[in-house]
Amino acid sequence: MIHRENSKIKKFHEKVKQPNGIVKLTLTNFRNYKELRLVLDSRSLVITGDNGAGKTNILEAISLLARGSGLRNSKLSEIGSRDVDEEHGDSWAVAASLKYGNEITNLGTSYDPLSNEKRKANINGRGGISLSYFAEHISVLWLTPQMDNLFIESPSDRRKFLDRMVSVIDPGHAGRCAAFDRANRQRMKLFRDGMYDEKWHEALEDVLCRYGVSISAARIDFLNRMNKSICEYQGPFPIPTLSMVGEIDTLLADRPAIEAEELFRENLEEKRLNVSKRGDLSSTEGPNRSDLKVVMKDNGRVASECSTGEQKALLVSIILANLSLLPFKKNITRILLLDEVVAHLDEGRRSFLFDRLFQTNTQVWITGTDKNIFSSLGDKVQYFTVDKSMISLSLS
Repeated sequence: MIHRENSKIKKFHEKVKQPNGIVKLTLTNFRNYKELRLVLDSRSLVITGDNGAGKTNILEAISLLARGSGLRNSKLSEIGSRDVDEEHGDSWAVAASLKYGNEITNLGTSYDPLSNEKRKANINGRGGISLSYFAEHISVLWLTPQMDNLFIESPSDRRKFLDRMVSVIDPGHAGRCAAFDRANRQRMKLFRDGMYDEKWHEALEDVLCRYGVSISAARIDFLNRMNKSICEYQGPFPIPTLSMVGEIDTLLADRPAIEAEELFRENLEEKRLNVSKRGDLSSTEGPNRSDLKVVMKDNGRVASECSTGEQKALLVSIILANLSLLPFKKNITRILLLDEVVAHLDEGRRSFLFDRLFQTNTQVWITGTDKNIFSSLGDKVQYFTVDKSMISLSLS
């Protein structure tokens, strides 16, 4: 559906100084949307509708303006609309216009199953660029119902959650993680193939040491900043204490990075000798095996032992702390996606959350089924309703 800017938006835009935000969003062959075009002001948005109407699909599209596979972690071939013609197949595209000050930047990402590229990216019409360059223009965080089980799922899910937050603050972190993973896969393949060339292994171990310690150090620094940020406010949400548990994390606790790197190198060499002598093949004990530990500050309980409600509240605390750490740069648009989050909060926590969100110069996209719970927001936000793959502006 095509939605055009109306007089109400124009009038508000003239009276109020707008924060940075998305002012146009276009989806093509994306999930249940054959074609969708939204023209907005840069206020935050509330999107309501029945379950299954397509609210989350809009948030997922925005999440793909960040590096990675988006808030659903879906395969690129699964995102395309099911109701498309054979010519377009599973291809899809997302485009957004970002406004900061008087400047507009256009970002686009798309997937074509016939292309050799996993996912294309363009900025202001210039293609052939890496998705990592989007980080120079947009920061995207999200909280979804699928994350409710984060504290009881596998450590890899918690590492991904943490690394995504670190990457928003430090865009180079994602590249370091990718480089470590590539080197680790190559090393494990050499072991499986029975290849024990010393120089080849040492070269890979150099990469693992350099990036492994850098990854762990970045995580620890980030969590230290998060813990400080979390403790700086008094509110109704629980206060978590965050830390990393792992081999390199332990080494960095009381040693400089260069010493931790040397000790990690010795561990890798010992592991290599064990494989060559006894065939003891297992994954590298590095940042790829570390775990994020979350503990309730007031009672010392680990998050995995908390109630479902407490775990959800802990996630909100973490996201708010992460939001407070996002850099304020005039050319970076800050986006927070909250999918069906506020309905599970009592009135006091909901009010506190709204107050905090609208003090952060962040465009927030919030979904829910009950429009009434957002009535206190008044004209701070834009209201939209989704019904049968159609989205329309609604009154506050």
